[in-house]
Amino acid sequence: MPNRGDLFLYKEFQFDDGEKSNKLFIILNTPTGADLCLGIMTTSQSKWYAEAQRGCNEKLKCFFVPVAWQNCFDKDTYIQMPRIYRFRADQIVDGGMGGRIQLISKSLTKDCMDALRGCLRKFTDDITPIYLSLIFS
Repeated sequence: MPNRGDLFLYKEFQFDDGEKSNKLFIILNTPTGADLCLGIMTTSQSKWYAEAQRGCNEKLKCFFVPVAWQNCFDKDTYIQMPRIYRFRADQIVDGGMGGRIQLISKSLTKDCMDALRGCLRKFTDDITPIYLSLIFS
């Protein structure tokens, strides 16, 4: 079962504009069974976040994770705030979406996950109440 802070790869994730790309997500809650699992998207593309500092960057709407801080990423990574996506937990465990979702055996450290959750608190106006209750329970 996925846990808060775990990473999963979504192969050929389709964006709103129809483009597709492999994307890493971080799980924001600890679901059970087929419960709702919340994921937040990451990117290693720094062009939008050139001025980002480690941790929460409220004005840039990102949370920056330099590779030197967390060894779960191969590159400096930017977590795109507050773009939260929902999945069924069993899809992540069982290779859902036709095998396009794959749980990765890496996760954020507790201190990094706690800092990320603290950053999400700055965006509560942009996050639905049900998501907030799952993230902060």
